[in-house]
Amino acid sequence: MPLFSPLRPPPSSNGFTLVELISVMALLGILSAVAFSHFSSTQTYRSIVLKDQFVSIARLAQQAALNRHNRQIDLELSRPDDWLLRVLVDGAELKRQDVGRGAETLALAAPAAAVDSALALLIRYDNLGNVVQVQPPGGAFAANSANLRFDLSDRTLCISLAGYAYEAIDASDCDDH
Repeated sequence: MPLFSPLRPPPSSNGFTLVELISVMALLGILSAVAFSHFSSTQTYRSIVLKDQFVSIARLAQQAALNRHNRQIDLELSRPDDWLLRVLVDGAELKRQDVGRGAETLALAAPAAAVDSALALLIRYDNLGNVVQVQPPGGAFAANSANLRFDLSDRTLCISLAGYAYEAIDASDCDDH
């Protein structure tokens, strides 16, 4: 009897079984269907981006009003091509945000005015960061005595009289604060 027994070669494996291949193909099909549905519609993401940009630039306008005494601070909202959000100091541009055009609608609900053209909606702040005047597109400045409520597709955005911008749960949440 030899001291060393020869090692047996492992059983040969020439590939995958049909069951293994079908299982992997089915899993890949399910995963790709789920992933494709998440990436096929960018509308949801555009709405979120517009909301975030709107809130951030409105807060910047309030901060600019607090930091620049005896200067005229305006927040301008328009849609010539893409959404255009600007903070103006004495008519000069301090900050500009361009957000890609999508199917979103942005409307000032109270007082009512749609923002969907090259004509700008202007919101004016005083030295304390309060919203004091609103100029609807094509209109004249008027004194403001209530929170501003914006309807953005499926969201409600507010700018309080104190100038603070936020996303509200619903219209009553905006009116209550």
